Amino acid sequence: MWMSCAKKYTLAALVLILMAGVLLLVLPYEPKNPSCGRGKDFVRYKSHLYQLHELLAKLHRSAGIKGFIVRMGDERDLVNLDKEGPISLDKAVAQRLATHKEELLKIKDIVDKNGIGYVSIEAGNSMWVTMSGGGVLGVDYGYVWVEGQSVPADAKVKYCAIPGETKWFAFSR
Repeated sequence: MWMSCAKKYTLAALVLILMAGVLLLVLPYEPKNPSCGRGKDFVRYKSHLYQLHELLAKLHRSAGIKGFIVRMGDERDLVNLDKEGPISLDKAVAQRLATHKEELLKIKDIVDKNGIGYVSIEAGNSMWVTMSGGGVLGVDYGYVWVEGQSVPADAKVKYCAIPGETKWFAFSR
């Protein structure tokens, strides 16, 4: 009787251990700061992100362009202007930015090739590149460029340093 009882407990313990192992494999692991996991992906985007920063900083200074939005509602490829806000790329080029068409098309190309959701220059010369927007309930993540300042303070944003980079940080919010 004692042996059959011990066998039952041993079998039950093995089943529990197997179930725990399966759960560990099935349940997603979320690091304390999800943006830190994104830092390792930076290498894949690095050259394009540097190009994007150079182009957008130049257009911000010379033409008042503060960003590029891939999709907003039903609209696609929007140029975000300092004063007017977002307008379509075609309309922007046709109405007032014809001299910047080549740079704007290069930004669109970089954004499309890298799956970027939107990019924007903020006050203080920081540039936010959102790789994925999580919507109302989800998490946005991407990269932020800061120069000559600390990372923008916001309790809702988590930052992670990218090894070898002094101006780029991964973020999630």
